[in-house]
Amino acid sequence: MTKKLYVIGNGFDLFHGLKTGYWNFKEYLEVNDNELLQNIEKYLQSHELWSNFEAVLEYLEADDVVDYCLNYLQDYVAEDWSDSGHHDYQYEVNKIIGSLTSDLKQRFQEWIRTISPKGDENGERAMIKKESLFFNFNYTNTLESLYLVKREDIFYIHGNINEVGSDIILGHGRDPSTLEQLDGEGDAESDIRLIEANRTINRYFIENYKNTIQIITENEKYFRCLANIEEVVVLGHSMSIVDMEYFREIVKNIDLDKVKWIVSFHFESEIEAKQGFLKNIGVKSDNVSFLRMNEIDTEQLPLF
Repeated sequence: MTKKLYVIGNGFDLFHGLKTGYWNFKEYLEVNDNELLQNIEKYLQSHELWSNFEAVLEYLEADDVVDYCLNYLQDYVAEDWSDSGHHDYQYEVNKIIGSLTSDLKQRFQEWIRTISPKGDENGERAMIKKESLFFNFNYTNTLESLYLVKREDIFYIHGNINEVGSDIILGHGRDPSTLEQLDGEGDAESDIRLIEANRTINRYFIENYKNTIQIITENEKYFRCLANIEEVVVLGHSMSIVDMEYFREIVKNIDLDKVKWIVSFHFESEIEAKQGFLKNIGVKSDNVSFLRMNEIDTEQLPLF
């Protein structure tokens, strides 16, 4: 019976020299879709944009979208009014929101599919016990290619770029119903062009929402299989709030009092935030060890 669970985050791929950082996605867009890049940086303004990209997706500057597109809203009594320009405002809003939803996901998938781990990537290896379970947040097949882990032991929670038909999941973790939205109903006096555009902007938050609760429900059987886990090893995961519900579900299905946690870090400044994250989901600090990834040798670490 497998008693070890590895939780694999993007830092694991970065450790092996793969260019899977969000800043690498930015570089891809600079070459392949500069218009999308400009929309991202104009309407998703945050100092964390290229370090915590998924979380930032919930912070669309909706007012900035409206302000820009109002330049295309014709006054019904304007001397230069024309039927052909009647829907220019909605068109521009649709163009921006389409860029930040469907175009963004398409480009993200195109980019991630260009990444393929090779046998000599960086030369570094983490100490991994192959006869384990792997909860993989990454889209790449690094575990299979570099560590020869069996496919059936890996759970790709957000999709696998090497499997035909696998959905690549990208998005923020904030329930759209909890976000402040623009008026999409209006009344008899409302300009229907404004209302239609508001609905389009509101739809952005829905289309870019990563519904973790639904994903967990659809994979309930997997989480129930974690009951006998005695050790959780987190490799290269930032432990950001956007993925917290997955960790809560893992915790719900293991014996919290007995399970040992080993968590990797890259910078020592990360440890405090990760300690807070683990405390938030109910993990006792006495059951947690923090180590750099190349220092982790789970075969030599004693159980508590």
